[in-house]
Amino acid sequence: MRLLFCCEFYFPSAGGVQEVMRQIAERLVRRGHDVTVATTRLADRDFSEHNGVKIVEFGVSGNLVRGMEGDVGRYREFVRTFTCDAILIKAAQQWTFDAIWPDLDQIHARKVLIPCGFSGLFEPDYVSYFQELPAILRKFDHLVFYAENYRDVDFARAHQLGPFSVLANGACEIEFGVEKTPHFRRLHGIPEDSVVLLTVGSLTGVKGHKELLEAFCRLKTSRRHVTFILNGNLPTIRLRS
Repeated sequence: MRLLFCCEFYFPSAGGVQEVMRQIAERLVRRGHDVTVATTRLADRDFSEHNGVKIVEFGVSGNLVRGMEGDVGRYREFVRTFTCDAILIKAAQQWTFDAIWPDLDQIHARKVLIPCGFSGLFEPDYVSYFQELPAILRKFDHLVFYAENYRDVDFARAHQLGPFSVLANGACEIEFGVEKTPHFRRLHGIPEDSVVLLTVGSLTGVKGHKELLEAFCRLKTSRRHVTFILNGNLPTIRLRS
């Protein structure tokens, strides 16, 4: 099959969306499929193919609520005229999904969306967006949600949208199937008896890191040593066209 994946960021950018799409794309390529990814142009990406996955970059940013900047027209034409068997878009509320709303009726490939939670569902600025969204989602052939009960799948049920599947998010068995580092604490200066609290997430400013740090600062740790590890990457640097 020839497949088109659309996501705001992709390798070498680091993040949940990027890694899930990379894993799916590369594994499909290894099975003999042809996969192209349409994504944001990055300053540190100097290649157009990675592990067999073709990458097409666009200097675009934003979404329908904040406004979209850059070569939106070129992206819309690319998707509209791309000959493939299926299109997979990961996440609403970002430009690779929002920009093609007017073109969905002209795209004849099977269209699949992974909504990724609808983080703006209860935000005042997104009221109009989510009022329009049911009609948009009915133009998709399939929706994929990560949990049986969450705001995005509840939204789909409330508006009788579908068909959809619930597939729990996963992690690469190769990356996590490694032996534990025996001297991790010593390498990082963590006492052996310390309670370690770890949070992993991109440092976007909207993942609760500030609240976690404030809570940790209030934590009473006089009876036992506690170590807080905030593990994450800085936001990706985009390039405009």
